[in-house]
Amino acid sequence: MLRRLPAPLDVPAEPPPTSEPAPAAAPDELPLAFTPELPEPFTPKGFERVAFRAANECGMGLDVVALDCSEYPCIAWTRATDDTVKTFSMSGCAPWEEAFQGRTMVVASGQFKEGGQGARYLAWMPMPADPALNRIAMRRARERTDGMKEALGLR
Repeated sequence: MLRRLPAPLDVPAEPPPTSEPAPAAAPDELPLAFTPELPEPFTPKGFERVAFRAANECGMGLDVVALDCSEYPCIAWTRATDDTVKTFSMSGCAPWEEAFQGRTMVVASGQFKEGGQGARYLAWMPMPADPALNRIAMRRARERTDGMKEALGLR
């Protein structure tokens, strides 16, 4: 079953006035936006196609269980289909490498007990098409990982 994080809530264009101005968020804390000039694999629909194609064609022993496209870049959460999956790399997976040129970050892994069985999860995020955004994407990925772990019941 594929789960998606809920879409961000609509926020009014102008927040209601307060007695004190809200502190400005540091640039590294702001979500990255999907821009019109992004290569197709980095768009939510393109990423979904690449993630499922990679899982289906590369014999990875992982199933895609959730996609987080709440901000750029998307993250794919996968679950090991059995205990034989010991290590995993997107290296050599043609659909993923063609789309993202080997620029991948392993965001997280987790394990929990389900009916006495250990379930292992791995998350994969392509690094942004613009390398200048890498630091922000990596910092944001940590926060997004916490949200996905909670959504998957890994906390």
